[in-house]
Amino acid sequence: LEFRRVLFRSGNTRSHPILTRIDRASARAEIDDCRQLLTQRVGHAIDAFAYPNGSASDFSPDIERQVVSSGFKFAFSLGAGASRLSAIKERPTAIRRVYLSGDDGMLRFAAKLARFTISGP
Repeated sequence: LEFRRVLFRSGNTRSHPILTRIDRASARAEIDDCRQLLTQRVGHAIDAFAYPNGSASDFSPDIERQVVSSGFKFAFSLGAGASRLSAIKERPTAIRRVYLSGDDGMLRFAAKLARFTISGP
């Protein structure tokens, strides 16, 4: 596969606030503005959103509804481990993911992925 075909872009708000710590209107503006700005920059709609900080207390069912209302199809948290397909289908706005940092080399990246592909979450 070509790298550009597997590259994944997601929105993460305009100024990176913790969405449950700001008022509803501000959260909505952060999410809406983020999607609009990214769509303009990349030339096509962005379907994925990543909650700033991403812990369970950083988003809520109300925030999830706002994400969908803004046009995102799914959203990612930093809940521990990877989500099973059944969980993703049931709640596509709360997908857990494997955290990768800029310091992760290929060996660490492979080890993190192997944990979920060999033994499962």
